[in-house]
Amino acid sequence: MVRPLYPLKNPPGKKSAAPAVPLYKNPHLIGAAALVAVLLALVIYHFSGSGVIDPSSSPASGKSEKGLFSFLTPSRFSAGSRDLQEKHRQNMAKMGLATESEALSRPVEAKDLREQRRIMAIQKYEAAREVSDRFQQEREELRHRLNSPTSLQLKDAVLALEDSDNLGIMKLERLLEEKLHSSGADRKDLDVLVFAYDSLAKVYEEKNMPEKAKDAYLNMFHLMKKQAPDSQGPDWDSAISNIEQLNPRPRGN
Repeated sequence: MVRPLYPLKNPPGKKSAAPAVPLYKNPHLIGAAALVAVLLALVIYHFSGSGVIDPSSSPASGKSEKGLFSFLTPSRFSAGSRDLQEKHRQNMAKMGLATESEALSRPVEAKDLREQRRIMAIQKYEAAREVSDRFQQEREELRHRLNSPTSLQLKDAVLALEDSDNLGIMKLERLLEEKLHSSGADRKDLDVLVFAYDSLAKVYEEKNMPEKAKDAYLNMFHLMKKQAPDSQGPDWDSAISNIEQLNPRPRGN
């Protein structure tokens, strides 16, 4: 038997030694490093902000007192706050509450979602009361307009049109001519004048008087243009021009 010139690494009958595991693959070291990292993150999160709101501190001083790693501090309710505000706006739109009302124009400043819900509930109540007060004021103004001398005269003349007699038509024509052309149309009487001209035009149509109906509708459209915003002026001019170009003919001709 030939003897080897150098010793064998694994002699026959002897088990081979397990290779040494690198340090970066050692599970014990990996677990210890992960634990240290978690503890370090907790310490940084804890000391980066006190978490207590100082009543005497201002917003500017609060910004300057943040820790070095304050950017690591997550917002506690930022995502929930955005969702809540979006639902709040949708509910206001469904309820018909104007978003430009004074109650809803104030920003919501809350430290948690519970306080934000409470503030939004108060805003909803104040906005509803504001809209209700404005509606009551508009109804009161309309009642005063309808009880004005001009409105009462026109209302009596319009009621006389129900009999469709020529006397009622002549009475309403005279009143409209007096109020519109002689003394000018007062802005507070525009609603009643528009209604009167509309009623007169319909009576003219029933009596097969298309020319007079056309003139009544033109006067009505001119009054409605005065009520509309200035931005809608070109649209009303176009509508009036289209009516002027009509060539009405009596039925049966």
